[in-house]
Amino acid sequence: MRLDVTVLVENKVDRLPYGAIGKHGLSILLETEDGFKILYDTGPQWEALVHNALLLGKSLKDIDAIVVSHGHHDHGNDLIPILDYIGRDGIPIFIHPLAFNRKADIKMNSDKKDLLDMKVDLRLSYTPLLVYKGIWFSGSVPRRDGNPVHPVRNDKGEVIDEVLDDTSLYILGEKGIIILTGCGHSGVINIIEHAKEVLGVDRVYAIIGGFHGIGQPKGYLERTVSFLASEEAEILGPCHCSGPLVHSLSQFPGFIDVRVGTSISFEL
Repeated sequence: MRLDVTVLVENKVDRLPYGAIGKHGLSILLETEDGFKILYDTGPQWEALVHNALLLGKSLKDIDAIVVSHGHHDHGNDLIPILDYIGRDGIPIFIHPLAFNRKADIKMNSDKKDLLDMKVDLRLSYTPLLVYKGIWFSGSVPRRDGNPVHPVRNDKGEVIDEVLDDTSLYILGEKGIIILTGCGHSGVINIIEHAKEVLGVDRVYAIIGGFHGIGQPKGYLERTVSFLASEEAEILGPCHCSGPLVHSLSQFPGFIDVRVGTSISFEL
């Protein structure tokens, strides 16, 4: 079965599609060959999401499930107007329970009550959940001793948000594991190791999304690059918040410069 993955919101845009809007955030559409559609993250603004989707010929009206990677505003904002735009009750939303606990300004602009008032099927989980055939919501990603994590830091380098609600999508592909990350706050190494445990597969074929290299210590970044080199993934798409990791990984054979409109097909 084919899976098409299309980036609807990202920081960068190309000349084509003409008129696409770039925003600091991320939203990715997954479409299976048998017609199931998953929206992974919503970006910071629903107007940009809908505009880019229509420009790319993608309808959001028939979304079957929404997955929110974590409760930051650049990944889970405007869920209420998006649900209103879709116009259907009972849509499953997969999200970590701690996503609603954030107090800082960086939090998304809806809470649990808001979503329940929209009559969604709210699926809160600390543990992995099957979203659709071979596509898993990661739940909490274990943060192992010695593996770098990528929290939010202030200008002084102090940790202000550990982002314990950080989750990813793990997909069982024909050629190995496909991982989609929102920001990768749990650390790319931890995410990859967890994906292997959840799916029972050792081979990582692709990893795409935010790797959160912004503001992270040099040693953390170097270890992440070294680990990814050892994994030899065939597709590597660091974007959004990956910062210096984009440059460091751009020399890898499988590097992809992810932007609004980037589309990749996989076999499941």
